[in-house]
Amino acid sequence: MNDLTIHTIENELRILDTDLGKELGYANPLKIRELIIRHKSSLEAFGVPPVVGKTSGSAGGRPTEEFYLNKSQGIFITTQAGTPTAISATVNVIKKFDEYERGSRLPTDMQADRIAKLETMLPALLPALPALLPALLPGMLPTLPNRISSARW
Repeated sequence: MNDLTIHTIENELRILDTDLGKELGYANPLKIRELIIRHKSSLEAFGVPPVVGKTSGSAGGRPTEEFYLNKSQGIFITTQAGTPTAISATVNVIKKFDEYERGSRLPTDMQADRIAKLETMLPALLPALPALLPALLPGMLPTLPNRISSARW
């Protein structure tokens, strides 16, 4: 199975339709959009899926729409797919969303945001580090210089 990518849109965890199509084993992952459109009214019972307009490439092309499904919508679509991998895809979608909901993983876009924020904060934090170390490493500081000086390089 593919490693599903979870995104955040309007502070809600979402999965891209074509990622779900790959997980379901579609030869052409874009075909999942037909299934989504066919079940649009049922999906809306779980919320309105954000739709993103997109052109087919840098040279333009026929515009299309990408669907970002929440957990319930993603599970619903996997149960309607009827592919040989639908059951394992359903399990994988549930597990992946659960990882993110428990906080054991962050959506890719949130990881990038946090890294960018840390990079901008780092120059300001470095001068304060000596003052912060006692709070961060209580009980270790008296022995830390000894450990550093006795370390073999």
